[in-house]
Order: sequence, then C-alpha cells, then structure tokens
Amino acid sequence: MRSTMSGLCKLPIYTNVTQDSVVKLIEEQGIKLYGTVLEDSVNYGELSYEGATMIALGNEANGISEDILQLVTQRISIPMYGPMESLNVAIAGALCMYKVQERKLCLSK
Repeated sequence: MRSTMSGLCKLPIYTNVTQDSVVKLIEEQGIKLYGTVLEDSVNYGELSYEGATMIALGNEANGISEDILQLVTQRISIPMYGPMESLNVAIAGALCMYKVQERKLCLSK
C-alpha cells in the first residue's frame, strides 16, 4: 500500500457493489459506462472519454453479463496483436484505465 498511496487517494474505490447500486451511481452522477467486449465494439484508443467514466470488465470465459451490457454507453475493445486472443482481467483493466487517463489528458491540452 505504501507505494500506491497517491493512487489510493485519487481514485474512488467501491466495495460490496450491487447492480442496483451501480445503476443508481451512474444515473445520479451522469457516469458513462464503457464495457470491454469483442463484438460490435470500438477500439478503446479512439474515444475521448469525456466526463465521469466507469469501465466494466468481464472474465475471459463469460465476459460481461447481459444485465450490465444493457447499461453500457459504449462497447470498447483492446486491439490484440500476434497470436494472443485475450488478456486476463487485471491486465485488461490496467490497460483500459491507463488509456482513459491518457486520452483525457491529451484532449485537455
């Protein structure tokens, strides 16, 4: 935790989250929900991610549930190169969070 202190102070962290609480949060705060999927998606590097942003990540086997997909503002995908077909959820999450921050910073200049 010591090496991540600055990150922990800047990111909102939610625990024991239910679908109802996510829906309420999205509606109350005008958050745009992006979902990582393979089909009918846009390259995650092509978007501006303006405003409050939330990313839904699914596991490799089943992806994001249909209930959550119905809440998604935009379906996004991470381009894959070489023989890899997928990434584990931790890596996908890290790449998405980095890309969102990068796009927000680049577009604000």
